[in-house]
Amino acid sequence: MTSAPDAPRSVVPGLRWEARVLAPWMSDPEARLVLAEGETDRPLTAVQETWLADARAAVAARPAGIDQADLVRPLPPEMSGYLARMEKHPESQWYLSRGFVPALVDLRRTCACQSKIYSEHSGQHVADVDVDDVTALAEVTMPLGAPPVVAPQFDAERQTFVTDLGNHNLRIIGAFGGLAPDAPQPGTYNLGFQVRVIASFVQVVSVQGRWFVLDGYHRSVGLLQRGARYVPVLVKADMGLGELALPGMLPFEVFMGERPPLLPDFLDGRVSCPVRLTAARRVVVVQASEVSISG
Repeated sequence: MTSAPDAPRSVVPGLRWEARVLAPWMSDPEARLVLAEGETDRPLTAVQETWLADARAAVAARPAGIDQADLVRPLPPEMSGYLARMEKHPESQWYLSRGFVPALVDLRRTCACQSKIYSEHSGQHVADVDVDDVTALAEVTMPLGAPPVVAPQFDAERQTFVTDLGNHNLRIIGAFGGLAPDAPQPGTYNLGFQVRVIASFVQVVSVQGRWFVLDGYHRSVGLLQRGARYVPVLVKADMGLGELALPGMLPFEVFMGERPPLLPDFLDGRVSCPVRLTAARRVVVVQASEVSISG
């Protein structure tokens, strides 16, 4: 079996990150495009062609089905204090009220419905965690600490605020407006938006009896790489298929088929390949404009 080849350097502009993709489970056009790092007119190298054919053969040779018996286990008694904190934390309360339950999950047998991860991110998230300490793991997979600080930068010329933090969990959570009581000039009003990095919990859900990671792929794969197996996460059984709509999701017939990808496949060079892909980052831009309208 040929090991996963390194992709040639891409000429597509933009900030690029090291990633791993589950190419043999993707359609042929999608697999070729991602292995070519987004260059539509770049053919695959002979090494890449050989690897892709071997990777598809390796998937086809797997036994049909996946054993997920005893994949979900109760949390140990020493987690009672952490669970009490989760019951009082506003963001974990939201998940608990919608049927999610904290539990231990065997990451090695959990399926993946997402086609790629950014490998550099997966290592950064879990570099310092003690994988033998279940509470330390929970602080990574179900974090209750203070969110990262958001320090917007103001461009006076363009009358624009731009957040300095590129984070997919950065959200606009509210808006405000009203009279500014401390303003030096009467009749001054405050208008603006509230932003915050929302807590991100690793979520494992079942659809038609099969368990998948819904959110938290980078931490999950990073923990696997560190040697963790049963990890505390939020679980929810019998989720509807429509709730699994995720960016970069593999086709339904692939991840619900006889030979679905598992989380450890992201670390297996026989079926996942390193590439450099453009990474989207979320920032919040708030701009004030004075506009004249007729009528």
